[in-house]
Amino acid sequence: MAYAQKINGTWVELPVGPSVRYLDFAASYDTVLLWSNAEREAFGVYEISDIPPVQSGKTAVAGPIIDVNGKPVRSYTLVDTPTPTGPPYYIPPSLLRQRAQKLGIWEDLTDYLMQFPSLMLMVLTLEDGIDPHYPELINGFNSLNIPQSIQDYLLGDPALGV
Repeated sequence: MAYAQKINGTWVELPVGPSVRYLDFAASYDTVLLWSNAEREAFGVYEISDIPPVQSGKTAVAGPIIDVNGKPVRSYTLVDTPTPTGPPYYIPPSLLRQRAQKLGIWEDLTDYLMQFPSLMLMVLTLEDGIDPHYPELINGFNSLNIPQSIQDYLLGDPALGV
């Protein structure tokens, strides 16, 4: 999950940090995560709505956070999912992290990987990068209910960038 606060009329995604401030009050980031949605919202912290599932053959590219009826919603653009051509490619772990952070799901992925230390160590130390067809990775995405369009973006050709 990713969270945002409205600062000077603009939604700003909360970075993971030591504390979250609202008016003259502060609470630790970890404490804020334990609160219910109503408690967080009373403190000015709102969950950012996820990108909805998209049709097959399309990829949702995350954009800035926008205001919809007073709530933060991640905007996105639909693009055609590129068809792999040429030799197989591998995803550098740093690119997977950047893409997952952009979508606000990096913490969910790391929580999953931490349940399987040998898989986490392997993902983090691959010289050539991550095989986008690696079954354990796909199983992890599926167990986290990550939509196929998001998986396609996360594991897309590195030439497409973040």
